[in-house]
Amino acid sequence: MGSPNLADTAWLYGSAPQEVVATIHCGGKSAMPTWDGLLDAATITSLAVDVHELWGGM
Repeated sequence: MGSPNLADTAWLYGSAPQEVVATIHCGGKSAMPTWDGLLDAATITSLAVDVHELWGGM
């Protein structure tokens, strides 16, 4: 099993900033773990911004 390509436009769980935050916070439907309880809200938001910008922030 591989990881999704974050450099294309086909994001499984949505590419809007709030969707990226929710995916990091709650995890994916398959292999991606939840980070809730491991990272605080500010860190999750910061990570989501970084991931979103990797895609071009669109």
